[in-house]
Amino acid sequence: MPHTQAEQSVSEVGVSLDPASLRGQSTSNDTRYTIAVRGRADEHWADAYMSVQGESVPHRKFQLDRRSRTIAFNCPTVEGPAFVYEMLERLEELLELADRRAEFGRPQAPLAPPPLRPIA
Repeated sequence: MPHTQAEQSVSEVGVSLDPASLRGQSTSNDTRYTIAVRGRADEHWADAYMSVQGESVPHRKFQLDRRSRTIAFNCPTVEGPAFVYEMLERLEELLELADRRAEFGRPQAPLAPPPLRPIA
């Protein structure tokens, strides 16, 4: 399995693909692939993922299973490994967008007020 950017670095939110978990199950015309995500794939991140996914038709091919922390997608059997690699690259782009949205929307800890200075 080729190493992709998402495997090399983890975003601030920390969600990436687990390449060792990639599995395929053949049907008559397609192969259904599943791949696990690793990192901070909590409910907040999953909501961000679903939001980003809903904004782009090509990203709707990737179904997130929140319970198993896996993502499934189909590839036509006739397309071969190059198409699977292309789909994984698209999925990585989707994860990066979801990471950004999740990080942007994650509640931040309140800033501490500046220390008081004594009055001279």
